[in-house]
Amino acid sequence: MKHAVLGFSRSLMLEVRKSNIRVIAVCPGSVETSFFDKAGVELTNADKVLQPEDVAESVVAALALPPRALVSELDIRPTNP
Repeated sequence: MKHAVLGFSRSLMLEVRKSNIRVIAVCPGSVETSFFDKAGVELTNADKVLQPEDVAESVVAALALPPRALVSELDIRPTNP
């Protein structure tokens, strides 16, 4: 599934970038969200996983690039899982 989403995002990016539209596929690693609770998984290293704010700040930074620059994939992982 992930490969299909990345392929679609890349195709869309190639198609619309001529119109100054940016497409970014955001691929975060472990993020402390309610997913773990709902999945019944205990998050033992919560202090080491990403926070939602970390992902949001990374996306904002990618969007703040100069108009002639574009990030097509943002792969963000914890530094010390």
